[in-house]
Amino acid sequence: IKQHILNSRFGGVHCSDPFSGYQPGSEAGRPCTQIMMCMTCEKRMNVFIASEDNVAHLLRWREALYEAFEKGIISANDINWVLWKTFLDTMYSRMSESPKHKGLLIHVQDRLAGNDNQYRRVFFRENA
Repeated sequence: IKQHILNSRFGGVHCSDPFSGYQPGSEAGRPCTQIMMCMTCEKRMNVFIASEDNVAHLLRWREALYEAFEKGIISANDINWVLWKTFLDTMYSRMSESPKHKGLLIHVQDRLAGNDNQYRRVFFRENA
């Protein structure tokens, strides 16, 4: 179960069944593509595992989402994206303010420095 949880993440959020076709517009047997709906999806698991890889997902997704907001690719009035931003900001804030997790956050930020952000592909066609 633990490995399934770790493998079914996107931006730090875990899905109980990302191949179910649960969201309209997704197809059973294929990975869900309706990422804008994660925050309100019944398949979303209310857990954040502070692993190195999971923190990397959170940081990269947060960075890409912020860029999309700043460039007007997504609207600041779209509740689905605002909920994502709120989740990401909350988790980032909690980690940066926690003596237990701050070191992990800094370590992952250092590890990611200078690397391409694959999450940008959600919003932007060109490579960063």
